[in-house]
Amino acid sequence: MSQSLSQRVTPDLAAITELFKPITWFPPMWAFTCGVIASGADLYTNIPIILVGLLLTGPMVCATSQAVNDWYDREVDAINEPNRPIPSGRIPGRWGLFIACAWTGLSLLIATALGQWGFLATLRPMGVSRHTPRTGTGLGLQHAPASTQTERLAR
Repeated sequence: MSQSLSQRVTPDLAAITELFKPITWFPPMWAFTCGVIASGADLYTNIPIILVGLLLTGPMVCATSQAVNDWYDREVDAINEPNRPIPSGRIPGRWGLFIACAWTGLSLLIATALGQWGFLATLRPMGVSRHTPRTGTGLGLQHAPASTQTERLAR
């Protein structure tokens, strides 16, 4: 027996998968792979590191950014894309925020397998993706004019 959307208290796996937008994972994973090949490092002795890097670039960090973006765009998506998982109610309540935070933490935990530099390399884009001039998330820029946004970022 399935619950109606108005009664749903937890998201289903299909809605979470849609929230993470797997189709967007390919470009960062491809870029990572190109970087690995261009580095000239021995691929066979570094397979575990390469696999962790691929996991981080696609299903972890990219998926995290998709979840964060959808959470902060939920009001706009309710108008422009009402069938997205959060505005449609398939991811109810604050579950979108919880998923984004949990995936951020899990991504950083996995990044520790790459050592200090790997962790810092993961931390940097995750912080930047949360505080961009486009969304202004976390910087109080959401409703400021572009000139004010630039001045605040320059400080």
